[in-house]
Amino acid sequence: MLENIKISYLYRDASNYKRFATVVLANPSNAIPDDIYASFESAFRALQLHPDVIHFKPSLLGWDDLFFPNHDPEGSDDFDLHELEAITATNDAPNTQQTVTNLADTLAGLAQR
Repeated sequence: MLENIKISYLYRDASNYKRFATVVLANPSNAIPDDIYASFESAFRALQLHPDVIHFKPSLLGWDDLFFPNHDPEGSDDFDLHELEAITATNDAPNTQQTVTNLADTLAGLAQR
């Protein structure tokens, strides 16, 4: 049985250059990826630029922003948002102290705003 959750996300600048990151969270509540995806949709609904992409701000979740060193959202066409790439179950070891339960609480709080 796959025990943890892997969330992959990326930053794409206006020139289509990309940077990627992955967060692996312990999943003590046995949440399923589809439910976590739905929580992202609810929490970040107001930020969506395209209907088929979940845009979000990783810093609101305590995760790293992946901006390039020359990132300047005020002076360019670069967005200040990241894209959710995938949410999958995994046996990979967690790489953060945050758990899926903590993430769900944070996302629920953001959805209430």
